Amino acid sequence: KPIPPLHMPRLDWWLWFVALGHRGRWFKGLCQRLLEGGSPEVLRLFDPATNPFPDPARPPVALRVCACEYQWPAPGEDTDAQWVRSDCRLKYGPMTLETSDYHLSAFLS
Repeated sequence: KPIPPLHMPRLDWWLWFVALGHRGRWFKGLCQRLLEGGSPEVLRLFDPATNPFPDPARPPVALRVCACEYQWPAPGEDTDAQWVRSDCRLKYGPMTLETSDYHLSAFLS
């Protein structure tokens, strides 16, 4: 079913579906471009303050996708955090451009 343009265009929204097992051509393109060094358009999708791939001259060797459980802090818990993260699990990967543990083309075909 086609998705209307500009409907939930944020990367974090789309990655939520990847964690549920839905990955499409956009995800293959994102992974491939990150492994190739990223383009300015792709790198702008990430927060510059927390971008794990800030230097296009040094692209990652491999990528992996992890899914974590998030919960509200317990009532009365002394924390400034809005969310408490736990139970992170590997969903996909590691993925590389070359043949290794998990080849990108085999992973996304």
